[in-house]
Amino acid sequence: MLEKRPLKRAPQPTDLHVGRRIRMRRRALGISQAVLANAVGVAFQQIQKYENGTNRVGAGRLQAIAEALDCHPAWFFDDAPGSLRGKRGATLGDEAVLSAFLADAQASDIVRRFARLPPRIKHAFAELAAAVVEALERV
Repeated sequence: MLEKRPLKRAPQPTDLHVGRRIRMRRRALGISQAVLANAVGVAFQQIQKYENGTNRVGAGRLQAIAEALDCHPAWFFDDAPGSLRGKRGATLGDEAVLSAFLADAQASDIVRRFARLPPRIKHAFAELAAAVVEALERV
Protein backbone atom coordinates (compact mmCIF):
# COMPACT_ATOMS: atom_id res chain seq x y z
CA MET A 1 0.00 0.00 0.00
CA LEU A 2 1.34 3.42 -0.93
CA GLU A 3 1.74 6.02 1.79
CA LYS A 4 -0.04 9.29 1.32
CA ARG A 5 2.28 12.24 1.46
CA PRO A 6 0.87 15.54 2.60
CA LEU A 7 0.55 17.99 -0.25
CA LYS A 8 2.98 20.86 -0.09
CA ARG A 9 1.01 23.98 0.50
CA ALA A 10 1.92 27.13 -1.34
CA PRO A 11 2.67 30.08 0.90
CA GLN A 12 -0.38 32.26 1.45
CA PRO A 13 -0.15 35.94 0.43
CA THR A 14 -0.31 37.05 4.06
CA ASP A 15 2.50 34.66 5.04
CA LEU A 16 4.64 36.10 2.24
CA HIS A 17 3.78 39.65 3.26
CA VAL A 18 4.60 39.09 6.95
CA GLY A 19 7.87 37.42 5.96
CA ARG A 20 8.83 40.35 3.73
CA ARG A 21 8.01 42.77 6.55
CA ILE A 22 10.19 40.78 8.98
CA ARG A 23 13.08 40.91 6.47
CA MET A 24 12.47 44.60 5.81
CA ARG A 25 12.54 45.54 9.51
CA ARG A 26 15.51 43.29 10.29
CA ARG A 27 17.58 44.74 7.45
CA ALA A 28 16.57 48.31 8.26
CA LEU A 29 17.97 47.75 11.76
CA GLY A 30 21.10 46.07 10.40
CA ILE A 31 20.40 42.81 12.27
CA SER A 32 21.49 39.47 10.83
CA GLN A 33 19.20 36.45 10.67
CA ALA A 34 21.42 34.73 13.22
CA VAL A 35 21.14 37.59 15.72
CA LEU A 36 17.34 37.72 15.33
CA ALA A 37 17.12 33.94 15.63
CA ASN A 38 19.15 34.01 18.84
CA ALA A 39 16.94 36.76 20.30
CA VAL A 40 13.80 34.79 19.45
CA GLY A 41 15.15 31.37 20.42
CA VAL A 42 15.09 29.59 17.05
CA ALA A 43 17.65 28.53 14.45
CA PHE A 44 18.52 31.10 11.78
CA GLN A 45 17.11 28.68 9.19
CA GLN A 46 13.71 29.15 10.83
CA ILE A 47 14.02 32.93 10.36
CA GLN A 48 14.83 32.26 6.69
CA LYS A 49 11.68 30.17 6.39
CA TYR A 50 9.59 32.88 8.04
CA GLU A 51 11.05 35.55 5.75
CA ASN A 52 10.40 33.43 2.64
CA GLY A 53 6.84 32.65 3.73
CA THR A 54 7.67 28.94 3.74
CA ASN A 55 6.67 28.62 7.40
CA ARG A 56 3.89 30.55 9.06
CA VAL A 57 4.75 32.64 12.09
CA GLY A 58 2.64 31.82 15.14
CA ALA A 59 1.24 34.61 17.31
CA GLY A 60 3.65 34.06 20.20
CA ARG A 61 6.65 33.88 17.90
CA LEU A 62 5.52 37.00 16.03
CA GLN A 63 5.29 38.82 19.37
CA ALA A 64 8.87 37.75 20.17
CA ILE A 65 10.08 38.86 16.73
CA ALA A 66 8.33 42.22 17.16
CA GLU A 67 10.01 42.74 20.53
CA ALA A 68 13.41 41.81 19.09
CA LEU A 69 12.85 44.21 16.17
CA ASP A 70 11.40 46.95 18.42
CA CYS A 71 8.05 47.32 16.70
CA HIS A 72 4.39 46.45 17.29
CA PRO A 73 3.24 43.05 15.96
CA ALA A 74 0.52 44.76 13.92
CA TRP A 75 3.25 46.49 11.90
CA PHE A 76 3.93 43.21 10.10
CA PHE A 77 0.39 43.30 8.69
CA ASP A 78 0.43 46.92 7.47
CA ASP A 79 -0.76 47.03 3.87
CA ALA A 80 -1.21 43.24 3.81
CA PRO A 81 -3.08 41.80 0.84
CA GLY A 82 -6.81 41.98 1.48
CA SER A 83 -6.52 44.36 4.42
CA LEU A 84 -8.64 47.50 4.52
CA ARG A 85 -5.57 49.60 5.16
CA GLY A 86 -3.89 48.10 2.10
CA LYS A 87 -6.90 49.07 0.01
CA ARG A 88 -6.91 52.64 1.29
CA GLY A 89 -3.15 53.20 1.54
CA ALA A 90 -0.29 52.55 -0.84
CA THR A 91 -1.00 50.46 -3.90
CA LEU A 92 0.23 46.89 -4.04
CA GLY A 93 2.69 48.05 -6.71
CA ASP A 94 4.12 50.60 -4.27
CA GLU A 95 4.44 47.93 -1.59
CA ALA A 96 6.22 45.60 -4.01
CA VAL A 97 8.64 48.34 -5.03
CA LEU A 98 9.35 49.22 -1.39
CA SER A 99 9.80 45.55 -0.46
CA ALA A 100 12.17 45.00 -3.38
CA PHE A 101 14.18 48.08 -2.41
CA LEU A 102 14.46 47.08 1.24
CA ALA A 103 15.40 43.53 0.28
CA ASP A 104 18.48 44.96 -1.47
CA ALA A 105 21.61 44.63 0.67
CA GLN A 106 22.56 48.31 0.23
CA ALA A 107 19.09 49.64 1.03
CA SER A 108 19.47 49.55 4.81
CA ASP A 109 22.72 51.49 4.51
CA ILE A 110 21.04 54.08 2.30
CA VAL A 111 18.08 54.39 4.68
CA ARG A 112 20.30 54.79 7.76
CA ARG A 113 22.40 57.49 6.08
CA PHE A 114 19.36 59.27 4.65
CA ALA A 115 17.74 59.37 8.11
CA ARG A 116 20.71 61.36 9.45
CA LEU A 117 20.34 64.13 6.85
CA PRO A 118 18.70 67.47 7.67
CA PRO A 119 15.11 67.84 6.39
CA ARG A 120 15.97 70.33 3.62
CA ILE A 121 18.63 67.97 2.21
CA LYS A 122 16.18 65.04 2.36
CA HIS A 123 13.70 67.15 0.41
CA ALA A 124 16.35 68.00 -2.19
CA PHE A 125 17.24 64.31 -2.59
CA ALA A 126 13.57 63.41 -3.04
CA GLU A 127 13.18 66.09 -5.73
CA LEU A 128 16.37 64.89 -7.44
CA ALA A 129 15.17 61.27 -7.43
CA ALA A 130 11.79 62.31 -8.85
CA ALA A 131 13.48 64.31 -11.60
CA VAL A 132 15.77 61.41 -12.52
CA VAL A 133 12.87 58.94 -12.66
CA GLU A 134 10.82 61.37 -14.73
CA ALA A 135 13.73 61.86 -17.17
CA LEU A 136 14.25 58.12 -17.49
CA GLU A 137 10.58 57.54 -18.18
CA ARG A 138 10.75 59.98 -21.11
CA VAL A 139 13.65 58.08 -22.73
